[in-house]
Amino acid sequence: MFNFFKKRNREEMQNNFQELFEKYAGISSEKQENILELIGDKAWNADMIEGTLTFDENLIFPAQILGSVSHIDNTWLWIWANKNAEYNEKMIRQANDLRKYGELHSIYELSAPSFEVYENDCHKIGMIASGLYDYSFYYSGNYGEGSALFTVKSSKINKNMKNNPENILKVFPKLISIFEMNHRNAFRHYLLAKDFSISEEDKNISGKHENFYLNAEFDELDRLIKLSTK
Repeated sequence: MFNFFKKRNREEMQNNFQELFEKYAGISSEKQENILELIGDKAWNADMIEGTLTFDENLIFPAQILGSVSHIDNTWLWIWANKNAEYNEKMIRQANDLRKYGELHSIYELSAPSFEVYENDCHKIGMIASGLYDYSFYYSGNYGEGSALFTVKSSKINKNMKNNPENILKVFPKLISIFEMNHRNAFRHYLLAKDFSISEEDKNISGKHENFYLNAEFDELDRLIKLSTK
């Protein structure tokens, strides 16, 4: 009996993680699309003492490190649980905040020191952090045996994400082709993050942003069938 409830509680915590991801998936994906033009495939380097992330020695940003994933055993390790890492305490402030958020809202992936990851889990963490704390983008830096996950907020690259409402037409179909999610829930949150007024009826969600209109149709499993604009 005890093990059953323990397992069920963990599953509930993991569902909370998925719901939080869906809340920020759309707007965070758009940020990543924007930053690709600037960073592309430039070489990266992190200074864990100065708290910076550098690309090709020319682009230097203040950064937060969240943790790392091992390519050997597919496990995620939060930076606050990494006994071997050296860093400036200010550089892990966001990771500590996410830990507290996970404990408060019963989100396993945010509060457990380490856990087995599945496809795209690390990107989900980055997208949650980018959206929850309104950061400019997240970055996954490959160092061979693993990848380190960072978030960056810089006034030099911040854009008003409520502008360009038409970006949804490009970003959302790409997003749902990569990640498993409740399409309807993620779409609703994306529109709200872009400052749309929305209305829902049966299997449709309609949105309006100034003179721009969107309509999305979903099936009985909340999967997107059609996305159109007037």
